[in-house]
Amino acid sequence: MEEAVRLVIFQDKFLSGCAPSPLNPAVLTKVLIMKQTAVWIAGVALLTACADVKDSDEYQTLLLEKTKLEAQVKEKEGHNREIIHFMTQIEDNLAAIREREMGIRNVKHDSDLGEQDRVTLIVAEIGTYFEENRNIITKLEKQVAAQGSQNAELKKLVAVQKKAITEKENQIRMLLREVESLNTRLATTVTEKNEAITEKEEQLTEVRKVLSNKEKVSARAYFRSGSRKDLVQKGIIARDGGVLGIGKTDKVSTKLNPKNFTPIDIRATSQIPLGDVRKQKIVTTHPGSSYQIVQASNGGSFLKITDPDKFWSISRYLVVVVD
Repeated sequence: MEEAVRLVIFQDKFLSGCAPSPLNPAVLTKVLIMKQTAVWIAGVALLTACADVKDSDEYQTLLLEKTKLEAQVKEKEGHNREIIHFMTQIEDNLAAIREREMGIRNVKHDSDLGEQDRVTLIVAEIGTYFEENRNIITKLEKQVAAQGSQNAELKKLVAVQKKAITEKENQIRMLLREVESLNTRLATTVTEKNEAITEKEEQLTEVRKVLSNKEKVSARAYFRSGSRKDLVQKGIIARDGGVLGIGKTDKVSTKLNPKNFTPIDIRATSQIPLGDVRKQKIVTTHPGSSYQIVQASNGGSFLKITDPDKFWSISRYLVVVVD
């Protein structure tokens, strides 16, 4: 009888939303069954007062009714225990779903795209609980159908639970749509920011290239060495002054073509080879204190720049006549 009372409490809880009344009709029905059982026991007691009562038809009839009643009570209690188990499981599943729903709402408020994997896991868990509840409702509906109109309260209880499950499923779907919409907006924002960053980086790269080119140009100088005849023919120097070909001096042309020179980086060039020559003469103007002509041990010579800033301060062209 304990399971019957517990089932009635479940029914009152879900159908009325409050504690069961002591005068609940379902409880009174169960009490009536108990009274009927007591009447049967009293009848048996009266019959046993007679000496040959066990051999009487009345006794055998009551004994058969007792056996049937016990079987019905046992079967009913079994159904009640199963129904209570199902209802408890539904409630536990709904509680677990509500807990995981809060997890999704927290992810929504955190606005973190990195939490998408956690949302996927939570949704999978919620789906499992919903599937379990749907299976339980199916089992309960089969029991209701088998009992027909014998248990209208159970039918109402199953309907209430089914509605609660459906409403919670709809709430979860709406919440997931909100999270998906938020993730879409965040993804769009992140994409736009990444595109802006990429554009800025490309602009910076172009600026760096321009600055690098300017640095190279500002650090570029031009060098050419050769015989006097060769340099004159190339239009790099000209012979000027003197009388009757005597006393002429070498003078750098005013229109120099960089293509006739070897470009050098003044930041990385401190020595310029002049070759194995007997004489060398610097035609372009460079402060004498900024360089030296050094004779190499192998017989060659090179120009050693001791003060690059000062050496290239007057001209970025270096022309050397060698012989």
